[in-house]
Amino acid sequence: LNSNNASAYNNRGNAYGEKGDYDRAIGDYNTAIKLNPDYANTYTNRGIVYSAKHEFDRAIPDYTKAIELQPDYANAYAHRGEAWLYLQEWEKARSDLALAKALGMDIAAGFHKEYKSVSDFESRNGVKLPDDLVAVLTQ
Repeated sequence: LNSNNASAYNNRGNAYGEKGDYDRAIGDYNTAIKLNPDYANTYTNRGIVYSAKHEFDRAIPDYTKAIELQPDYANAYAHRGEAWLYLQEWEKARSDLALAKALGMDIAAGFHKEYKSVSDFESRNGVKLPDDLVAVLTQ
């Protein structure tokens, strides 16, 4: 009914992402961004889908753009922090996760929505997390 509704494209992108149809989700997020380039949530959502595809070189710029648009966006910091974990960029992960936590996000709860445990994350991704990051993710 309204092909210029950025929110509708964003929401449909979320639905496609939940179904695992990542390419269609990205297409909808791209359209939403063209229609409203200042909507931080859409950049984060697209970053989440890129992360699901393990395309962290594309996810991180999206999270960064969301943070530029909305500097107090805890969710974007948390997701970018998780992306840094995959890339074993420990200092960047520490910084982003600490910022997300300082902005009121429950980092451990968010992490455990995706992973049963730190061991689950490590085995699924071939990464061994430093002890201090394990503590942040399990508090």
